[in-house]
Amino acid sequence: MLGLVVAMQEEMELLLMNLHQDVFEKTDDVYCEYKFNLDGKNIVGIISGVGKIKASAATEHLLSNYEISKVLNFGMAGGIDKSAEISEVINIVKSYDNDEDLSAFGHDKVARELVELKNSKLKKGICVTGDKFVNDYNESKYINEKYDAICYEMELSAISMVCNMHKIPVISLKYISDKADENAEFDFEDSLKKATLSFSKFLVDTINEL
Repeated sequence: MLGLVVAMQEEMELLLMNLHQDVFEKTDDVYCEYKFNLDGKNIVGIISGVGKIKASAATEHLLSNYEISKVLNFGMAGGIDKSAEISEVINIVKSYDNDEDLSAFGHDKVARELVELKNSKLKKGICVTGDKFVNDYNESKYINEKYDAICYEMELSAISMVCNMHKIPVISLKYISDKADENAEFDFEDSLKKATLSFSKFLVDTINEL
């Protein structure tokens, strides 16, 4: 069974619509979950909520309650590298937690490992996660240089940390919605639709390989 972790209800609903999933099972208990089948693959999706704490708890719930072979994640992110173009989709291969800092004890930042899609033409890159929305050029530039990262968002390092602990592969695609600077205001609805459409196309094209 494939696991799917997204932050927002709107992402899941648009994904199901794009995949033409009219038949699915929805439960709303501890978490809102959706179970559906795509070309013979059973998928269970969970809505985590925004932020690292919620994302890690939802991922742990998912892996503890289902036999998950692989976790999928998608969502929007701010581009913090010059190479990241708005509306581009990035295959994240590594993630860091920007808030985690044990340097006083001589510990380096821990990289969370993700699946690199070998046969994909998508750009590959590192994503940094933090519990705040970044809309300051100097801050985004600092994060970019510190981690050699391409984008920034608020859940992935937590999702991938839990997956790494359970030794479950995790694939993440991030849609660049803004440049994480003073002009970081963007058309949320339009970006959400484009991000979800990109991920649904990825699922349809690769479901037999997942």
